[in-house]
Amino acid sequence: MRHRRYPVKKTTKIKASDPLSKGKGGGKKVDLKKKNRPPTLDEIDHQMVPRRLKEIEEAKNNELNGEGKKKKKKRNKNKFLELTAKMGFQQRPWEDNQQLMKRIMRTKNKALDDEMIKVKAGTAGRDVKELEKEFDETE
Repeated sequence: MRHRRYPVKKTTKIKASDPLSKGKGGGKKVDLKKKNRPPTLDEIDHQMVPRRLKEIEEAKNNELNGEGKKKKKKRNKNKFLELTAKMGFQQRPWEDNQQLMKRIMRTKNKALDDEMIKVKAGTAGRDVKELEKEFDETE
């Protein structure tokens, strides 16, 4: 065993509440017959009802009477999200409003660019079957 750098006093304390200790400061003398006795009928009748049990009983009574708290459906108060939902875009769980706006702009710009390419190629507003026939004729 290593020696301590600083000497430490050995303490052997006895808890004062220990009724069986025989050492110095031997604790209070407690009559174990009174301490461990079963409850009397009088004590059982006047036993306190826990607060939580009272709350549960009140909630059951309120539900039976129809007085229970009814949750209101929350209406979406965010106008931005309502408008984007009408456009067909739903906010993903990890997105904030700015990210949703950027995603909408990307998809709209891509669709716009595709239409501009069709206009430049002279195929805008024409049916796909017409274009296929024209392509076959040029070959």
